[in-house]
Order: sequence, then structure tokens, then C-alpha cells
Amino acid sequence: MRFSQPARSTARGETRYAATNGRFHAMIVEAAHNLAVSTALALNDKLPFVAPGTVVFDKTAQERQFMMLSYAHRQHHAIVGALVNGEGVRVEALMKEHTHIFEGEPESPGRPPAPERRQGRG
Repeated sequence: MRFSQPARSTARGETRYAATNGRFHAMIVEAAHNLAVSTALALNDKLPFVAPGTVVFDKTAQERQFMMLSYAHRQHHAIVGALVNGEGVRVEALMKEHTHIFEGEPESPGRPPAPERRQGRG
């Protein structure tokens, strides 16, 4: 699978990125052969704006969103690289980090500032 870089402005590019993102996530879950993971993510996918194939593009914050999606895209490449190299512990760490991308956790250079944290999330 060839990964599509996030599109900055076109509806066609946004649709293409969302579809590719959904396929990438589905392939990872399928390859894991883990019923607990696939069941949890199937429930997660029912939440509005959470499923990987339903990326919502915010026209009022395009630059910030592009940075976040670009970071997620780079994470996808790192995850595949770690899988190919048999680095299970690294894969696990990257996947955990990837689940927090839109919460701004953890911070890293080149990423936009974290949004305000929800109450009770420390």
C-alpha cells in the first residue's frame, strides 16, 4: 500500500487521505489477529469523528490540522518500519502514541501546541 500524504486544501485530497487512513488502520487491525483489539476498535469506530476513515477536515484551522495529519502520516511510516524490522516493543509504543495524536500527547518538536486538556485527564 502506498501512503497518501495529507492534502492541504482539496476535497478530493481530503477524501483520498481519509480512505487511505481507514485502509491502513484496517490492515493493521486485521494483521494483528487479536480479537480484543478488533472488538475494541470496532466499538471505537462507532463514535462520531473517531473512525480512521472519517477524518474531519477543519477549514478554520487548516495549517494546524495539516501539521497533525502529517505527524500521523509519519507515525504510520514508523509503525510499518518497526513491523517490518520485528520491533514489537517499538510498534506497541508507536501505536499507543498514535492513539493520542489529537490530544496533543506526548509533545514533540514540530507538532502544534496541545489543546487544553479535558478535566480529569491530568
